[in-house]
Amino acid sequence: MGERKTWGVEQVRALLDIAEGKGSDREEAQSAAALAAKILYRMGLDADTVRRDGPSRVDTWRLPIDTSGGHHIERAEAVWMVISALGCMGCQEGQRRRDRVSHVRIAGPAEVLESLKILLPSVLIQMEVRFGMAWRAERADSPGLPAQWLRRKRALFQRGFYRGYGRGLADKMRARVGEVADDVAGGPGELVLAGREAAVRAEFERWDTRPGRSYHYDEEGFERGREAAAVADLGDRSLR
Repeated sequence: MGERKTWGVEQVRALLDIAEGKGSDREEAQSAAALAAKILYRMGLDADTVRRDGPSRVDTWRLPIDTSGGHHIERAEAVWMVISALGCMGCQEGQRRRDRVSHVRIAGPAEVLESLKILLPSVLIQMEVRFGMAWRAERADSPGLPAQWLRRKRALFQRGFYRGYGRGLADKMRARVGEVADDVAGGPGELVLAGREAAVRAEFERWDTRPGRSYHYDEEGFERGREAAAVADLGDRSLR
């Protein structure tokens, strides 16, 4: 950020302090607010961005992961892809196939986590429903497959589908986040985003575990998962 813009931000902060201060009389507060608004307009900024002196508070959250079928590694990996696209970091607790309890531990800006607490359960339910539809279509193409081979094919297809779904959602969200980053480039908002990333990484580096990763999955399932993610319902929530 240039020296002139930095000076302008400090001036606006001082004016907002006067406008919102309890010790300011009405006329003084109105004059300060009007001048602050004029400077903000010239600089292409907003009051909320200027008021922020540092990065958002980083919080943590543990999201339960369904372990049925032993596919929780891939379910957690899908979650990890999505949260990474939103500037969060995470790791899986209980990432062995035989584990019966599993969570994804997530670190991220507090306001982003609040949105994820609503968004992630919703997209995970959609992922399971879409997998069922995709597998029925896939199975119809192999009517004479022996039961043992069919179980193996289903397991690999399911693992691939979850990974593909996570990748598709992440790509979709990363595109929207990129638009936000472009909007704030060169201004105080850019420093806010950079501060968020540093704070999240600092919290994550304190942990001992890392994201799990699956290497045995079906490529066709992966592609079907990516296609399903393209029509996932993300609601009308704005990405902060």
